[in-house]
Amino acid sequence: MSTDPSTAVTRLRAPRKFGSSRSLCTTRNSIGERPVPKVKVIGPTTIFRGEFSPSVGFYMVLCEGKRNTSMCLLKHFASNQRVDWAREVEVLMRLHSNGSHANIIQYMWHGQGFCVSDMIVNQLYMTFSQHRLLCYDFRTSTTLTDYLNKTRKTPGLLPQLILAIGSDVINALRHLKLCDVIHNHVVPSNILIEYSTGVPPIKAILGGFGRAVYLNSFKRLNNSKGKDHETDIAQYGHLLRHLLDHSPDTNGHNQIFRVADRCIQEFNRPTVNAVREMLDEAWDECDTWDTVL
Repeated sequence: MSTDPSTAVTRLRAPRKFGSSRSLCTTRNSIGERPVPKVKVIGPTTIFRGEFSPSVGFYMVLCEGKRNTSMCLLKHFASNQRVDWAREVEVLMRLHSNGSHANIIQYMWHGQGFCVSDMIVNQLYMTFSQHRLLCYDFRTSTTLTDYLNKTRKTPGLLPQLILAIGSDVINALRHLKLCDVIHNHVVPSNILIEYSTGVPPIKAILGGFGRAVYLNSFKRLNNSKGKDHETDIAQYGHLLRHLLDHSPDTNGHNQIFRVADRCIQEFNRPTVNAVREMLDEAWDECDTWDTVL
């Protein structure tokens, strides 16, 4: 008895149930770098709200692996965003070519789907064959913007917390520079805050790579003319000033102000390594960590 090939493929790709009426979606990895799991859409999220547009959306999903199921952040691109999707994929694969970085959101996989849940179709009006996906590991939903809003009800940021956040972000930017990548949007809404029981009590994770570019790209996916790493340094300086605005304590701030001003100045901006050294000097001006943090 012969078997219809199309029927066999359909059976292979048939979505499995995940304990509810909402089905898992089968996707394929367009480049084949990483296996793409089945995903169950939980709902939209406001993480990285600065990247929202009618053509891009973020969703919380469950990714089913061979051994376990994990929570992930799924970025969904419309069909007219193919170039933007390819550019961000190129950036992330470049950044993760030698493994993940502690202060950069972890890239999981990318692909184009054979099917999507009814929720995505209804909200974004996508056809099954047109959507493009990019998946990140999900460890926290708190952005630096959210964290700073909470500090308004408290005495504010201590210098140690400003330096902890600043050190994490500059470590991420240093890795970007080594990979010839420019972020182009270093702002509080693109930085995630993960809480810790150790010292320091928080960790900053850089995300929001929707405007990032790989300077040595040969795919002509972006216009990098006139762009360099000084763009990120200037934005980093404004980030430090924003953090200082949330701190009422002036002790230990002098060196941090100097770092911010050096980064913002139009000429002779410091390199990422020089900024890191200046932050180390600023740590020496601060008192030790308070055990109640």
